[in-house]
Amino acid sequence: MKKLRLALHKGEELRFLSHLDFAQAVERMIRRAEIKMAYSEGFNPHMKISFSSALALGVTAEAEYIDMDVLEDDSLESIMARLNAVAPRGLEVLGGKVMPDKVKKMMAICNYAIYEVTGPVTEQNVDWDSLL
Repeated sequence: MKKLRLALHKGEELRFLSHLDFAQAVERMIRRAEIKMAYSEGFNPHMKISFSSALALGVTAEAEYIDMDVLEDDSLESIMARLNAVAPRGLEVLGGKVMPDKVKKMMAICNYAIYEVTGPVTEQNVDWDSLL
């Protein structure tokens, strides 16, 4: 078993996808790419995938990170290519790295985010005192 850390691009087409729907889309990509994953044990087993913090609805991401435990010995490049071949429009695997078995959780490592807000600029005179 090896642990992979992948960087995913979430584009404009998926900006209104919730975090739970994003997680389901990634799981579907893994199933369609036929990647052998490690599963949790117990009554309701699920894929061993860990996501970085959730994005707000309507936000795109240049890079969103996931950790996944893979059972197969295929190369990282091959796994990334297989995922990109079945990815929905707006979701792309940008890069990846094989991680050691004992690695800190992403939420312990990711301690900041950079947001860029874009939109139309209008010249309206707003009387802010009247709004209060």
